[in-house]
Amino acid sequence: MKKLLIAVLSLIVILLPVSAQKKKQASGKEPLFGKAMASYPIASNELSGACFYLVGGHGGPDPGAIGTYGGHKLHEDEYAYDIVLRLGRELMMRGAKVHFIIQDKKDGIRNGKILKNSKRETCMGQAIPLDQVARLRQRSQKIDQLYKKDKSN
Repeated sequence: MKKLLIAVLSLIVILLPVSAQKKKQASGKEPLFGKAMASYPIASNELSGACFYLVGGHGGPDPGAIGTYGGHKLHEDEYAYDIVLRLGRELMMRGAKVHFIIQDKKDGIRNGKILKNSKRETCMGQAIPLDQVARLRQRSQKIDQLYKKDKSN
């Protein structure tokens, strides 16, 4: 009986460290978030099966409202794009599928007070037209294409 007790205790001591190890948390990667924020933990699956089509900024040539702060020009579209990236990241951390329709491969999520203006935005890699109606049509067609693809999967 004593040998059995020692054997069981030895087995527990051997297996305890293995079972006590944390399971590796799932993670994802989205280069649009920028180098520092590209990797993100998938903290839950509460939005698993949900799909979001996010359109950030004004896209293309329209900077939105322009203001001045500390001698720097602030363009609304840069802040709107940053917020959409942050929202998308939070959704993805909860298991959602997210499509970023307007993209800027360089900016990513930025933590500064002053976000420099850029004109690198694309509609998922395609140049954005100057004409407002053409811009809206381009975005809606891209979302329709993605929706049809997502629906079939």
